[in-house]
Amino acid sequence: MKKRHVLILLTIFLLTLTGCFVSEKEETANSGYKPDSVQKFYMYIASDGLNVRKGPGADTSVVTVLHRNDKVVTDKISHDGWYKIASVDESAEGYVNAAYLTDKPVSEEEIAAEKAAAEASKQAASSATRSVNPDAGKTSTTASESDTSTQRPTLSKRPKN
Repeated sequence: MKKRHVLILLTIFLLTLTGCFVSEKEETANSGYKPDSVQKFYMYIASDGLNVRKGPGADTSVVTVLHRNDKVVTDKISHDGWYKIASVDESAEGYVNAAYLTDKPVSEEEIAAEKAAAEASKQAASSATRSVNPDAGKTSTTASESDTSTQRPTLSKRPKN
């Protein structure tokens, strides 16, 4: 009888221990992590003239420059906000700031709206400069014309008594 209880307890213990390993494997499988392969994503460059750098950071050298809507491949693993990318044709490889990548190409309407917003911002800044300095753009008088301290006073004739 005692042997039977020990055998049952041992079986329960082994099943519990095996269940722990199975659930750990399931968690790994459900997390999307695959130790043998890293998932790749297609993304697009959202800015024109984006520097592709040798390493993650603005202080590393520029490898090449990509343009708006160029298609790239990345694993979306962030290196302090930088993604390692490769161009689809594999002509370029390096790091770009993740803020300049998008999941879909930038449409022509979005590009036109971006250009219009930039032009409006430029005009607003220009008019703000004129309102702060209304004399902007006018020719100024020279120091000799405006500074009366260096000019000789004109002598007026005194009336004779």
